[in-house]
Amino acid sequence: MDFRFAFKVIRMAILGFWIIIFASAGLAIVCPVRAAVPRCEPMIGAETTACAP
Repeated sequence: MDFRFAFKVIRMAILGFWIIIFASAGLAIVCPVRAAVPRCEPMIGAETTACAP
């Protein structure tokens, strides 16, 4: 058993898990903001938060 390989797999699984959580949280925050501020829809990323009321 190659423990380095197992560690890499576990680390990737944890990383993927956190990416999914942060992506879900980001969508939960961005979607209502974009719905409330349609004029900012073309903007992406940090600029969207600048448009938020």
